[in-house]
Amino acid sequence: MPSQVVSVIVVNWNGGRRLAESLDALAGQTYRPLEVIVVDNGSDDGSLTLAPATRLSPRIIANDHNAGFARAANQGFAAASGELLLSLNADVYPQPTFIEALVEALTSAPEAGMVCGKLYAGSEPANGRQLDSTGLFLNRQRRPYDRGQGETDAGQYDTQMDVFGAPGAACLYRRAMLTDVACEGEILDEDFFVYYEDVDLSWRARLRGWTCRYVPAAAAWHARGGGDTLRRRFRAPKRAFAQVHALKNRYLMMLKNDDWASLAPALPALVAGDLARLAYIAARRPALLRAYADAWRLRRRALHKRAIIQAGRRVSHLEMQRWLR
Repeated sequence: MPSQVVSVIVVNWNGGRRLAESLDALAGQTYRPLEVIVVDNGSDDGSLTLAPATRLSPRIIANDHNAGFARAANQGFAAASGELLLSLNADVYPQPTFIEALVEALTSAPEAGMVCGKLYAGSEPANGRQLDSTGLFLNRQRRPYDRGQGETDAGQYDTQMDVFGAPGAACLYRRAMLTDVACEGEILDEDFFVYYEDVDLSWRARLRGWTCRYVPAAAAWHARGGGDTLRRRFRAPKRAFAQVHALKNRYLMMLKNDDWASLAPALPALVAGDLARLAYIAARRPALLRAYADAWRLRRRALHKRAIIQAGRRVSHLEMQRWLR
């Protein structure tokens, strides 16, 4: 049988030379056919002009401003023709067999709505084998984390297995799943703008009974090489911008997807941790208080989405609770 088209959605915002390098890595993939769509969020660094010069000839959707990662990705999903869709950050460099390994895993597991691979920190093998992500998880305080991040790869995550969710930096989705979990016509929640929209999508997918498969044979390098957005102490305006959205979006995704039966046992530790964080922010980082105001402003829309999501859930709170680690 002929291979299915994989539509690759690359969201770019001032990605610099990394965009062209990521597209060149895509051109070296063993899997074909590929449809590549670059959605640019009003970049002003010249990165978009480099894309047509790569070995691929991507279709380009150019926004005149930064519409946010979630909206740009949704634009890409809507424009794509494939039944398999790869979300790929402009700073991710996949190994040649990356897409092939993901497609094989997804097509062999009909219950899986998405698959993710092993991401390393940095831009190439010479950067070493420090892990960036081997799948998304939530802890009991509802704080998302990338499993294995910062660890040296010694084969400890070399088993293919189900994980809670997939990082949007590099994830292959089944269109049927994206259609099934879309809420109010949005695959990624555009109120999130950026950060944790992938966790929210994974949570909604889990509630609908879809699974996520981790495929260690699919390897890529993620130049971010970062860590938990909320734990980093950089005071640059860009980092503050990220932290505001991460704080806001954690509350929005809890409001939409969580349930009391799962939340109640974790509530004392959750409240204590959040009050401590709020006190720190008020004393040391008052600019981040905007996150709480933004979450409150968006609460009604989140509650409306919650009604839709919870009405369509197929998984019990006991099943969901086992994923909180």
